[in-house]
Amino acid sequence: VPPTTEAPEPEHVVATASISTQGDLLMHKPVFASCQEGSGYDFTRIFKYSKDLISGYDYAIANLETTFGGDKYTYQGNPAFNCPDGLADGVKDTGYDMLLTVNNHAGDTMGDGMIRTIETVRAAGLASLGTQLPGEKRYSVVDINGIKVGMLCYTYATGLGPKGTPRLNGNAEIGEAGICNYFNYDNLPAFYSEVEGYLNDMKEAGAEATVLYVHWGDEY
Repeated sequence: VPPTTEAPEPEHVVATASISTQGDLLMHKPVFASCQEGSGYDFTRIFKYSKDLISGYDYAIANLETTFGGDKYTYQGNPAFNCPDGLADGVKDTGYDMLLTVNNHAGDTMGDGMIRTIETVRAAGLASLGTQLPGEKRYSVVDINGIKVGMLCYTYATGLGPKGTPRLNGNAEIGEAGICNYFNYDNLPAFYSEVEGYLNDMKEAGAEATVLYVHWGDEY
């Protein structure tokens, strides 16, 4: 028997967005040394085979597995990563939009290096996530093609110092409170509760979708 009413119109898609997430930009010394040109660095060469791919996404994100601590610290790879600032410009030129700035190496140039890394990333026209300047929110709500996406990033700590701020990668205590999103493996319930609170905050701020990046697990 034919239906007596017309079928409802299908729900219309009003917006779509593609997000690319890449793992570590791991800047061992042979990598950035290969980009040296005179007294400066040109990092675009190490992205030449991925630039077309990365720039094709609506929003591209990578994990910054180094710091921009400046020439106050030695430029080196493991165990205390510190990379020339030119990497940030190379990342921007490739088409990335955001760098995850918290991981186990984020404190390799200490608290001042962590703050300088944020400033260097932003000066290149990139967003940062996972570390923030004092007083800033610990999350971001990003508009991508009209879709508001809430994003949050954490790393594991290897302990707390006397000031109650984290040690990362076994280094000395960061010192500055609130600039680093971290959790402790020995108190995961507190971590999950904190994340739940920020997920709710992001939704209240208009997020229609949420993305959580966690730097954790067993290395190698």
